[in-house]
Amino acid sequence: MQTKSSWADDIEDEDPYQPKVFTDENGIKNIIEYKENDAGKKVKGPGAAPPSAGESMRGGADRRDDNCTLRVTNLSEDVTDNDIHDLFRRFGNITRVFLARDRETRMCKGFAFVSFADREDADRAQQAVNGYGYDNLILRVEFARSQ
Repeated sequence: MQTKSSWADDIEDEDPYQPKVFTDENGIKNIIEYKENDAGKKVKGPGAAPPSAGESMRGGADRRDDNCTLRVTNLSEDVTDNDIHDLFRRFGNITRVFLARDRETRMCKGFAFVSFADREDADRAQQAVNGYGYDNLILRVEFARSQ
């Protein structure tokens, strides 16, 4: 009589701390390295891939200052990074634009973040663009909240 194999029988015994190398759908080779933290928990180490869902990308010392960052909502799905730059560049020096996109379609999800070098520039942009009609939609612009 044959015994039914368990799903665990298919798992190879391998060192969980060895770097994992994989190639994504675009042919880019990625390496994930693991190490043990002070509590003995396995964590991603140097050279690791970006944090996955649920992990915070905000570190301690290199945490971004969001005092000069605006959250722009009610954007149409056709908006591009250049459109956002064109809309906000007249108010001052833009340091970063993040346009949220759908992973599959690459279309805009309807919101973006715009960071300025100066708080005064961000304040002027917020006052001028909030309620502004753009691409048949009324934009809402507010200061981003830190998490």
